[in-house]
Amino acid sequence: MPKEEAPLNHLAKYIPQESLEDVLQYLVHYKVHLTITRKRISVLGDYRHPLPGKNHRISVNGNLNPYSFLVTLLHELAHLVAFEKYRNRIQPHGREWQ
Repeated sequence: MPKEEAPLNHLAKYIPQESLEDVLQYLVHYKVHLTITRKRISVLGDYRHPLPGKNHRISVNGNLNPYSFLVTLLHELAHLVAFEKYRNRIQPHGREWQ
């Protein structure tokens, strides 16, 4: 699956419908650039903090079932929220992140 630019409502085909509105609120609030990628062997998703003048970046594998996609996206959003609060002063899966 190649990278694809699409409006955020395109996300509806990847996550359970009942989660869509809440997830979209987070993505818009934090100005997330979401990339849906091809299958990756070693990673299901990834969070990258914003570079100067850029947005937060999250990527999630597009081959995941809707619930796995949602859990992975929420996991990456947790990294974003932890970064917003603590910047680079914590471990990626440390106590503050949990």
